[in-house]
Amino acid sequence: MKRLLAAVFFLNLHPLAVQANITGRVTLVGEPLYPDAVIQGVTDKHCQTHGEIKTEDWKISTDRGLGDVVVSIENPPPSTASTPGKITITQEGCRYLPHVSALQAGGSAVITNGDDTLHNVRGIVYLGRGKASQPIFNTGQPIKGMATTQSFPKAGIFRLNCDVHPWMESWILVFAHPWFAVSDADGKFSLPAGLPDGEYTLQAWHNRFKNPLTQKFTVTGGNAEANLTFDANLAQ
Repeated sequence: MKRLLAAVFFLNLHPLAVQANITGRVTLVGEPLYPDAVIQGVTDKHCQTHGEIKTEDWKISTDRGLGDVVVSIENPPPSTASTPGKITITQEGCRYLPHVSALQAGGSAVITNGDDTLHNVRGIVYLGRGKASQPIFNTGQPIKGMATTQSFPKAGIFRLNCDVHPWMESWILVFAHPWFAVSDADGKFSLPAGLPDGEYTLQAWHNRFKNPLTQKFTVTGGNAEANLTFDANLAQ
């Protein structure tokens, strides 16, 4: 029931092609009770040169598209063969770019200091808002251009922080399969092609909502289109 109340979910299925491909768009209704705010008390001179620095919880387009939502298949096919990849995250302008990433288990992230100031990268296993975290690594990057490669062998939700600049935050969601995507600045997403016909559960995660959205759907004839709408009044 909580998941049903967490958002309004619309799902339309359209058989279009031979290869399975799930596309769609995530939108937001209402205004966040706690919108992004300007960080106060920034003392690092390098950070000050980048003007106002804000929190980055909400990426909302002019027509209500919601970015940085991780969409995935909750019950993927059991025998999925693929090659884990590599993502790149840069500390630039005293923030992490991108703010949200997704990766297959066994892949790695290359995290680079793009600023002419001291950063560190502290990675934790995220267990939920208000719950104790599990640290997994902490690496200093005092020099611009320094890079750290971190592997992620298991699925889970991970968060990166910089202890020098505590507002800096980045999320990495790691999956045991390749059926995932992060919605873009307009809220659009596309899962990898090749999902066999059948019944699945689609899951959508955003860090400001306690629970992800879930919805059963059926892929028939190849493709499906799924449009999801979060209710900002239910964000935390």
